[in-house]
Amino acid sequence: MLNSTNFRLTAFFLFFSACIWQAQAQDKPDEKKGVNIMITQSPKIKVKVEQVTDNVCHGERKGAVNITPSGGFPPYRYLWSNKDTTQDVAGLQAGTYSVVVFDDFSCSDTVKVTIKEPEQLKGKIESTKDILCYGYDNGEVDITVTGGKAPYTYNWSNGSKSQDLKGVNSGQYSVLITDANACQEVVTAEILEKPLIVRWVDDVKNIKCNGDATGSIDISVSGGVGPYSYQWSNNAVSEDIQGLKAGNYQVVVKDSKGCTEVSVAKVVEPSPIAVALDQVRNLRCNGDNGGSINLTVKGGNQPYRYEWSNGATTQDIAGISAGSYSLKITDSNGCIQSLTQSITEPAPLVTGSYAGQV
Repeated sequence: MLNSTNFRLTAFFLFFSACIWQAQAQDKPDEKKGVNIMITQSPKIKVKVEQVTDNVCHGERKGAVNITPSGGFPPYRYLWSNKDTTQDVAGLQAGTYSVVVFDDFSCSDTVKVTIKEPEQLKGKIESTKDILCYGYDNGEVDITVTGGKAPYTYNWSNGSKSQDLKGVNSGQYSVLITDANACQEVVTAEILEKPLIVRWVDDVKNIKCNGDATGSIDISVSGGVGPYSYQWSNNAVSEDIQGLKAGNYQVVVKDSKGCTEVSVAKVVEPSPIAVALDQVRNLRCNGDNGGSINLTVKGGNQPYRYEWSNGATTQDIAGISAGSYSLKITDSNGCIQSLTQSITEPAPLVTGSYAGQV
């Protein structure tokens, strides 16, 4: 019960709406007994968003929100939807964030902000042109870029600064794409090339006897893209060739893509069998058998076999009478050389009687 003593009562009531109310009561001496109560409302808490920093690159966490609270009864407490409890927040990815700001009597205000980001910067390999023939440099890469912020710059692993690549060798190429916000994307492409046309000579059959046409060349081909065609320097169009004389033979091998490789093979022959007469000794006297034939043989392939018309099998013959002698020389390959040589003799000595006067 109130008495007549002057008094001032200040009371605070906390309602479910989280508002703070202040009550005052006063009893004046010259008034009848009673109570005057005045209830006033505290300043409403307000939160102002001062600045929102968006992400300049897709997927990064550099967003930030700066807020300023006012009203209510400081100090303030903060509860963000990402569990932060600071006034301002940073390191945010794209999305919507809310913050509840409480004053000292748990009155609150809530605000929502959205952190934005650009569309993701993407590079796409539209097409690649592989190299048809091994060792060429006509590969190409065509790319497209979307998202981020134009314009874009390109830095290829081979040093090129253009959007697309042309005239490159086989291999793997990567490009660093940078947009106007310095956001980056890496794209990799591979240029393939058809395998090398591998050609090798399986066998060359050389000529056994000088001047013959018995040589042959046998080749094999792999790689490239079959089937293959052949063009030899002697106008043959088969894979292998026969009936060849000594010489160099070139073949151009072409695959179905028009790629070519060149091979050269050589067919060799021995030197001809050459016979030189070193000495021919004719008879000094008619009817003698002191003749001889000495010779030197070169070329072909040793050893040699000798067949004289008189049955001798030696290189040289001696103790022969006048007449014609033929020689057949055969080397180890069966190549033959012939020679005919004559041994002469003087006419016979003629004796007779002499009749004269005494």
